[in-house]
Amino acid sequence: MARKIKRGRNIYRRRKSKFRSIITTSLWVILIGAIGFVGFSVAGPFIDYLRTKDDNTSDISQWTPPPSEPSADSSADDSEAPSSPDETSEPTTAQEGNIAIEVPVQEVQSEEKLTAFLSRAKTDGYNAVVIQLKDETGLFLYDTSNEIAISANTVGSEMKLADIVAKIKGENLVPIARIHTLKDALNTQYSRDINYQFKDGGTVWLDNAPAKGGKRWISPFNEASVDFICDISDEITNAGFEQIIYSSMVFPSFHNADYGYIGDKIKPETRWTGLIELYNEAEKIVKANKATSILEVSAKAAIEGTEEVYKVDQLQNRTITAVYNADEIGKKLTVGDDTITIPDKTDEAVTTVFKSLAESADGIEIIPCIEKAGLNDTELLDAIKAVKDLGYKSYIIR
Repeated sequence: MARKIKRGRNIYRRRKSKFRSIITTSLWVILIGAIGFVGFSVAGPFIDYLRTKDDNTSDISQWTPPPSEPSADSSADDSEAPSSPDETSEPTTAQEGNIAIEVPVQEVQSEEKLTAFLSRAKTDGYNAVVIQLKDETGLFLYDTSNEIAISANTVGSEMKLADIVAKIKGENLVPIARIHTLKDALNTQYSRDINYQFKDGGTVWLDNAPAKGGKRWISPFNEASVDFICDISDEITNAGFEQIIYSSMVFPSFHNADYGYIGDKIKPETRWTGLIELYNEAEKIVKANKATSILEVSAKAAIEGTEEVYKVDQLQNRTITAVYNADEIGKKLTVGDDTITIPDKTDEAVTTVFKSLAESADGIEIIPCIEKAGLNDTELLDAIKAVKDLGYKSYIIR
C-alpha cells in the first residue's frame, strides 16, 4: 500500500512569505529612495542656508572699519568739531603781539607774591609782563653782580634773574625788563666816573643845591657810564629776558650857568647825540644776546618835540614805547604854532594822542604804554579799547 504523504499548509505559507518579502523589500527600496530624493531636495538648500548664515556671522564678527574710512556719523561729527586755530581761525591779538602788564615793585620782592601776580596776569589774558629791575633812584631790584652796585650797596633784592625768568616763562609769559638809565642818585654816590663833572674834573655836578635836595645824575657822555649801562643790559638779557625797556633816557634840567661849568657837550643843540650813542651801544649788547631793546618816551613830549632822544631819523626800524599819562597829557598839546585839543572822553583822547604821534613816526614801531594813574577802571578799559581799535597788536599797562 502506498504510503500517504501528508501536506500541511506551511508549504504554501512559505511560498507566500517569500513573495511578500520580495515585494516588501522592493517597496521599501522605492520608499527610501523617494524619501532620500525628497529629503535631499529639501535639505540641500536648508544646509546651504545654514552654511551661508554661519559664514556671514563669521564675517561680521571679524570686520572692523578701516582707519582711513570714516563712517557717515563720524563725517558729521568732524564737520561740527572746531578747527585748528592754525588752519581757519585768525590769530588773536595776544598771539600777534605782546599784551603786557607791569608788575608792581612790591610784587617782585618775594617769590610767593611774584608767583601769585603772574598767575593772575595769565588768567586776565596777558601774555607778557614787564619787570622793573632798576628804579629811578638807582636801586637794583634783583641780586645783581654789577661791581658798582655791590660797592654802592644798591642791591635791593635777593631775587636771582634766572629765577625771575623761570617763573615768568613757567606761566608761558614773555619776560620784559625795564631799567632806569640816567636817573640814578645812588650809584653815582660811589662812582665819580659816571657823574656829570665840572670841567676842572674835581667837582661833581648836582641838579640843585645840597640843602634843597640836589641829586647826582649819570652822564651819557662818559665812557664809564656807557660801560655801566651796557653791563646791566648784558646781565639782564643774558639771563633770558627777551626785551629790555630803557626808561629815563633824559637830561636833567640844566641852568644857564651849568653850560659854563660842564662844557658845550650839554648844550641843547647837540647834546641829544650823547643819548643816541648810549642807546646804540646798549642795543649792540642786547642784540648779541638775541633780545630786543625798546626806547621809552613820553607820548606828550614826543609829539610836542621836547623828547630829546626821540629823533625819527635816528630811530628808523627801531621800537619805542610811548607812555600815555592822562594827567601829563592834559587838555591840549602844542606842536609848533598848532594846538591839538584833547577830548574829554578817554577813548577819544587816547585815539587823538596816538594818531598824532604816528603821523611823525614813519619807520618806527610804537608800543603804547597806558599808565593807570589818573584813570578809573572804566576809563582804563576805554583806553585799551582805543589802542586796539587803532590796530596796535602790542601794548603795556603800567
